[in-house]
Amino acid sequence: MKDTFEKNIKQSLENHEMPYNASAWNAMQAKLDVVKPVSSLPGSGLKWFIGAASVVVIGVVSYFAVTSTNSNPENTAVNAVVSENQTDDATTTTSEVKENLTKNTTQTTVENDAVETVEAVNTPKPSNPASKNEINPFSSNGSIGGNGEGNGTYFGAGNENTGTGEGKSNTIRSSNESNTTTKNVVLPQINDLCEGEVVTVENTNDAPLLISGPELYFTIPANATRKVRVNAEGLHTVALLSNKEAQSTFFVNKAPFVDFTIDSDTKFEAGLPTTKLETMVSGSEFNWIIGSRRITDRKVNAHLFKAGDHDVTLTVKGLNGCSNSLTKTIHIDEKYNLMAVNSFVPQDSDPRNNTFMPFALTQRDVKFTMIIIDPTDGHIVYQTNNASNGWDGTDKTTGQQVNYEISYIWKVVIENAEPGEDNEYAGNITPIRRR
Repeated sequence: MKDTFEKNIKQSLENHEMPYNASAWNAMQAKLDVVKPVSSLPGSGLKWFIGAASVVVIGVVSYFAVTSTNSNPENTAVNAVVSENQTDDATTTTSEVKENLTKNTTQTTVENDAVETVEAVNTPKPSNPASKNEINPFSSNGSIGGNGEGNGTYFGAGNENTGTGEGKSNTIRSSNESNTTTKNVVLPQINDLCEGEVVTVENTNDAPLLISGPELYFTIPANATRKVRVNAEGLHTVALLSNKEAQSTFFVNKAPFVDFTIDSDTKFEAGLPTTKLETMVSGSEFNWIIGSRRITDRKVNAHLFKAGDHDVTLTVKGLNGCSNSLTKTIHIDEKYNLMAVNSFVPQDSDPRNNTFMPFALTQRDVKFTMIIIDPTDGHIVYQTNNASNGWDGTDKTTGQQVNYEISYIWKVVIENAEPGEDNEYAGNITPIRRR
């Protein structure tokens, strides 16, 4: 458009011829004669020379005026109207043309007999985002709308929206919004626990899992399973190391206090090896583990049949449902052997001394079989299953007293032995003479 306009102006100037106006030249001559009369000069040709020079000056000025429109669009419009409205009287001034152009909304250019109408458009000033009551296109909640046709995509808080104008508003999404999606965090749900309890935790996430609380800071690698022991009362949390905002919690309840006493003075009771145990702590349940025995009570008797160290464990259940345990060690000096003596006096008048029967069998309510064996040939010299009938030193096969001062072998087999007790006992017994 601009090139066509300039081309029309240049062609108009090249083909332009200034019409001769006699009255105008006469008026100019009269003004020149007032300053410096020339009518008295021979030939009076000077006035024609001045007139021609004026034509040349006007043409040069017009050429440079047209050329300058390349840098000033407003002058182009003005000069175009000047050339269009110029009359023989040359009475229209540049300022008047500008004033008329401002009032008009259209102008007309001519090229090859075609007419093109150009609307005068006022360009709006750029919007200032900081201005009050104006929309900031980079704000988190702003929107842009318009009446013109066109497509636009804007990124702001919300979804991406692309569409034509015509009064539609495009949602702006904040530029700092992440376009990446994070895998859903799967936090294991752990029920409330008790102090000292062990729980198995599975981490199905692609990031390490953190379990923290009083006296606990434990991490589980991604996609791994670990056993975790909680040792202190209080609130605990489960969260990803990379995203601690998403977390689950569980509570650890206090475990009850546990203790018990051991009475080492008691050795035997009712024919059994006995150690008395007792606890005075508070609780709702008391469970003992003594060897293979399981006993529930505050006071129990530990029957330890073998010499050496034995562990005894007490577990107390508190009123809050939590349990706690304590283990202590009891030392036994001698192996239990039915409290049997190793000699007797067959000729003694005291029935407690003139027969042999392991003392424990006289105190215990058990079924048993006892035999006495001659070590010289291995035959059985005596047999009984009655605790009241002890061996008096007689060989049942001969009906004679056995030889004194010789050790014989005794053996007892118990049918209903106590837990942790062997069902067979054996030893040596020697008949001796009365002194």
